[in-house]
Amino acid sequence: MSKKKPAKTRAPKAAQPELGERDESQEEQPAQHIATYTETRTLHVPLTDAERLDAAAKMAAAQHAYIDLCTKFKAVRDEWKGKIAEQESIRNENAKLLFANEKEEDVSCVVTKDYEGGTIQIKRADTGEVVAEREMTSDEFSELPIGEGESGGEEEQ
Repeated sequence: MSKKKPAKTRAPKAAQPELGERDESQEEQPAQHIATYTETRTLHVPLTDAERLDAAAKMAAAQHAYIDLCTKFKAVRDEWKGKIAEQESIRNENAKLLFANEKEEDVSCVVTKDYEGGTIQIKRADTGEVVAEREMTSDEFSELPIGEGESGGEEEQ
């Protein structure tokens, strides 16, 4: 059994308009190859007067807040700069101490002037360590205490 194909039927062709005539039947119906839809786009839109006033007020408030924050920041920055400088100084002083492995300190010393030998000896009072020994100058010889002569004199402190 063979199936018969349905006969193709064609719609009657509309009469083609004559040259210079318009076919009004096609104008009334939208074309099938055009699609229309709605979408949102970001575009430049002029501000309204109210929007301009609002933006100006916000800008002025932000400028005042900016100036206030800058002033506060400068004060805090200066305070912290001082604190940082203080700690740098402490660090550097202690680094010098560690590098030198010694410090300068006032220490009580005993000075012994030996007029016979013509020397001066300086010893630490706490440890007895001799820290300096040198020849006496002519001015120091002339400082011989009166009445002490050959006896050696007293220790000066």
